[in-house]
Amino acid sequence: ARIKDKKYAMDIKTTYRIGNKLKGGFTLGSFRGSLRTPLSTRYSRFPYFQYAKHWVLGIIYTRKKGVEQKRIYSIDDLPNINSVITNLEIILQEKYRIANYVPGSGNTANIGSVANIKMLRNGTGPFTKYGDKVFQDYWINYLRREDAERQGIRRPYRNLREYLIWKKKSKS
Repeated sequence: ARIKDKKYAMDIKTTYRIGNKLKGGFTLGSFRGSLRTPLSTRYSRFPYFQYAKHWVLGIIYTRKKGVEQKRIYSIDDLPNINSVITNLEIILQEKYRIANYVPGSGNTANIGSVANIKMLRNGTGPFTKYGDKVFQDYWINYLRREDAERQGIRRPYRNLREYLIWKKKSKS
């Protein structure tokens, strides 16, 4: 198929640095939403699986110190408003290449990214070695502790190593 006949998803995500390290990675969308309800358009224009690829445009920045972030300006002040950020860096990676195997936020069902700047730049997260299909299957089947308890079952896995063991056992 020609490229013009395909759909590509683009998520724009931000995070910031503290010193040379990231405050945290990106959240890469819900693992209970689009992946588990493939025909849903709740979080996107088209169903998740209609997209040929899922890209993340990641914006990493450093917060400027000493800038009044909460001051209210008039439109006449526009040319004199100082930026509240510096050291802007933009990355573009396929989602699975920067995804981590742990959620991105403590109390929600969001996929987390790696929080290592070099890995984000190079797209060398833990799923890179295994591909997009493994990434999707991992997160479709991932259960948080409280989700497993609600279902009255034991969590099948908590990380990529345990997932690979679980997957091998479930095939036999």
